This record gives sequence, structure tokens and C-alpha cells, in this order.
Amino acid sequence: VDTERPRIVLRAPCLLLQYERVARKFRPSGDWYFQKDDSGVALEITHRDEAPVTMKTGIRDNSTIIDFLQAHILPRFGKITSLTYDWYMYQ
Repeated sequence: VDTERPRIVLRAPCLLLQYERVARKFRPSGDWYFQKDDSGVALEITHRDEAPVTMKTGIRDNSTIIDFLQAHILPRFGKITSLTYDWYMYQ
């Protein structure tokens, strides 16, 4: 697991098609996981040394998932790298 990349986890009763599509398209942007959970549906993004950020609604919509990830794909604090430089500059 690359500690520079965020950990993205879908917790749901089954793997949602929308999550799978977004994960395939944006695979290089993080480490993607599915955890079976019959108690509900939630999408979580976690950066090293930071509390997770959770999305509980809109998870069945590709554009909502993408908007959530774009809003939280960068850590609040972190090393500037060739991958993060442009993101930080244009936020």
C-alpha cells in the first residue's frame, strides 16, 4: 500500500456499480477497497495521519462520488510532490 495515496473504501451490502466504475477510471489516484457491511452504505477517504472523511448520501451517482473525491483527494497537510503540485496550485 502506497502511504502517499489516499485509502478509499466503500462499505455496503454489495459492491455498487457506480463505485466500481469510478474506481476503475481513477485507480491511480488512491488505494480502492470494498468492505461488505449490511448496516448501510458509506464511502470513506482517509489520508495518512488524518481522520477519515465519510460520504453517506449520493453514493449511487457517479458524478456525486467524483465530486466528493475531488473535494477530499488531497491531504490537508502533506508533502508537495510532482503528483500533488498542480492540485494544490489550482485549488
